[in-house]
Formats: sequence, C-alpha cells, structure tokens
Amino acid sequence: MFITYYLLMQNVGIFAGNPKVEIYRNEVIVEDAQIIAFQKAIELAASFRDRVRRVAVAFDHAKKFGDQFLDPAQSIPKRKWKRLTLSQLHPVIRNEYKEVLSGHGMHPENISVFTEDYLRLAILENTDNRQVVRPAMSCFDGMCDEQKERYRTYRKPKVSCRGVTAAIIEKVTRDCDEAYTFWEHDPVRVREEVIDEGTQLAYEIFSIRSRIVSTMFFNQSLKRIEYAFDAQNKSMSRNEGRHELLQ
Repeated sequence: MFITYYLLMQNVGIFAGNPKVEIYRNEVIVEDAQIIAFQKAIELAASFRDRVRRVAVAFDHAKKFGDQFLDPAQSIPKRKWKRLTLSQLHPVIRNEYKEVLSGHGMHPENISVFTEDYLRLAILENTDNRQVVRPAMSCFDGMCDEQKERYRTYRKPKVSCRGVTAAIIEKVTRDCDEAYTFWEHDPVRVREEVIDEGTQLAYEIFSIRSRIVSTMFFNQSLKRIEYAFDAQNKSMSRNEGRHELLQ
C-alpha cells in the first residue's frame, strides 16, 4: 500500500510541444502550432490532475519574444518575461489552443511558456559545456544539423539546438519524479535525432534523475522513447519503442 501511495503522489511534468510563431507583414502568425502534441499533452494532464507539477510549451521564434508576441492589452513588464503563461500571449496565439484547453477544463494561465531566447540565455548563464555552447556553429539556413561542414561563424557563443532541447528538459523535469514530452516532427525544426540527443544531454549536464517518456508524432505514426536514470550504475538508460499507426 505504501508503494501504491508513493506512486500516486509522484509529481509529473508535461511538455506540450514546440510551436513556431513569427511576424509576417506586421501581423502575428502561428506557423506551426504543434496542435497534436499539445492536445495529447493536455489529455494526459487532465488524466493526472493533482499530480501535475507543470504543463509547458516552448516557442520557437526570431528576435526577442517579449517585444513581439505578448498581449498588447496587458502591458506586461520586462521583469516578468521570464515567467510567462499562455494567458499572457497575443490573442492570435492563445486562440490556437483555446478549443483544446476548454475541452478539458483547463485554462491558459495554467500553461507555462518557455521562449527560445530565454532558454538560450539560461544555458549560457549556467554552463559552458562544449556539447551545448558552440563558439562558431549554429543552425545554417534553418537546418538544425550541427554535424554539417557548412556553418556560420559568430563573434559570441551560440547555443546549439541540442542545448535548447536540454534546457527544455531541465525545466520540465524540475522537482518532478517523471515527465512526459510531446513533439510533432518537422524536418527542419523538430528533428528526431536532435530531440533524442538533447534529452540524453540533459541527463549528463543537469544531473537529471527523473523518468522521461518522450513521444514524437509523425504524419501517420508515433515513436516513443523512455529514459531513466540507473542509480546503481549512475548512468542514463534508454528504451526505444516501435512506430505505431495513429488511430
């Protein structure tokens, strides 16, 4: 009975996708809402209820997020930009997720928002690990492939996409016994190997001990990988599931 009670009381972190937002002709648009990942994450959060420590999304964007994508009617001060919720974002962005949230009795103020500029800054402030901070390498022409010979050089250090993934994982799992992450595959932005390697990297550089179940959705299938910390061997274990057709 004690074991059952402990399992029921475990804290859970849930990551609900990596959408992309941008400004096009002076208008806010959601280029990739990652709505399938968001919906599956919210369904899971609704089933766990009191066990959920946090539900979060991480937005991919250019330039400063706070200067472009917040609700202009709320006048949110800069000191609060690091701790945003979905309720504070531009109405165009909020409306993308309104139906899913209302269908499960959840509210946008309950969804934490991670922004790419904040994630990169957090990495730079907390580690100089060469697998995360690369002095002369970053995404090239939108392709997140750090193994390519072609790359741009920068005067300042740049955080790799694997590093951004690791930062997401660290924040989602913080104070949680287990975490569930949901992603929608994109051949440029959300790539299977980058998410996998970034998750493994998080265990290494942030000493994560949480169990993580990562699910990536493709057009007609999904792939699930379970990560866990082996206390006896002091190492991360990885168990990859098979592709399954979505119903």
